[in-house]
Formats: sequence, C-alpha cells, structure tokens
Amino acid sequence: MDDTKLYHVVSDLFVSPKNGYIPGIAYELFLPKKLDWKKEKLPLIVFLHGAGERGGMKDLTTVHCIGLSSIVACDAKDIPAIILCPRCPEDMVWNNIIFTLKELIDKVAAEYNV
Repeated sequence: MDDTKLYHVVSDLFVSPKNGYIPGIAYELFLPKKLDWKKEKLPLIVFLHGAGERGGMKDLTTVHCIGLSSIVACDAKDIPAIILCPRCPEDMVWNNIIFTLKELIDKVAAEYNV
C-alpha cells in the first residue's frame, strides 16, 4: 500500500474465479486518510477510463493522467469517498468485461464497508 498525502493507495490485479477467459483487471483504490473507512460506510466512486488507457499492471499509473484519477493521485482534492479506478485489459472494452467488473466492485464494496 503506497501512501499519498490524502489517500492510502492500493494497487492490485483482480482475477475472476468465474470468468477465466479474462486475464484480470488491474486497479487502483484510493482510501481517504481523514475518514475511518474501516468503521464508517463511505460511498464508492468507480472511474472508468477511455480506450486509450487500456492495459495491465505495468504502467498502471498512466491512468493518473486523466479524469478523477488525476485529481486524487495528485492530492488536488480531498473527496470523502472510496475511489476505484480499474484498468480495462488491453484487447478488451468495458462491455466485454462487465460481469468481471461487477465482481470487482462487489469485492471492494464488501472488503471496505461500502
């Protein structure tokens, strides 16, 4: 777990036990330091990037250049929510992996009290 000023950052790869044909979804999870996300229910924001940022764990931080990821990764804004930034695998689009994405969201929601 890497630390920034406002967030704890978790980088990981989610591999679905149900959908073996998908190589896995790399993701970063931003957990606000000022709030007790272990005890307090917080909203979950899921940021889906565009086609140009597809890939895997390698260079996962390239997603930081755009949208909500860039705001939280640079500590520009303290948002009172848990923020999930998955990365679509390189040869896929979000529509191809919607069920695996839902599994990832459910996993994060259960693990972090969302």
